[in-house]
Amino acid sequence: AMALLNTCGCFCVVLPALQKDPFIQTAATVGLHLRRETVVYTKPNKPPKRVLMEFVKKEETIQRDSLVIHEADGDGFTIEYKEFTRGFYL
Repeated sequence: AMALLNTCGCFCVVLPALQKDPFIQTAATVGLHLRRETVVYTKPNKPPKRVLMEFVKKEETIQRDSLVIHEADGDGFTIEYKEFTRGFYL
């Protein structure tokens, strides 16, 4: 990714949450800096399942947020998840 990015380009990846820190460290060794991170939870009060990350060549302030997929009772998707995935549905 580093070799293919121009100076304004970005590289995005979706990983299991446990792989977040090692991946950030590896990216830093080749000159990629974390710009945005979204931690994804299947339900509230559960450990994170995935992490969405965006990397760039120039170091910037990191934007961090989270996303919960299912309502606490497991009955349906959260409003935030529906909004996040809206562009993928007809």
